Amino acid sequence: MNECYCCKSRDIATGAMSQWGTSGTHRPIFKPDSLKFLSMTLEGGVPVDAYACLSCGLVWTATDPDSLRVFIKKNCKKE
Repeated sequence: MNECYCCKSRDIATGAMSQWGTSGTHRPIFKPDSLKFLSMTLEGGVPVDAYACLSCGLVWTATDPDSLRVFIKKNCKKE
């Protein structure tokens, strides 16, 4: 994916969705591919909210862009 389907920005971070938290409190997080090896973070990524359309089944997630930028600047390798 080269641009955001919503705002058309090309400022894209690649990564994977993961789980964070203890049993019963799991919260999905976005974990950037550029995370530094042995990065010492309590979160491991940025929390995301998930949504699903009951009509068509489309599922998507969203996160706070400021939190994402701060996390990447602090914990990821420069590209």
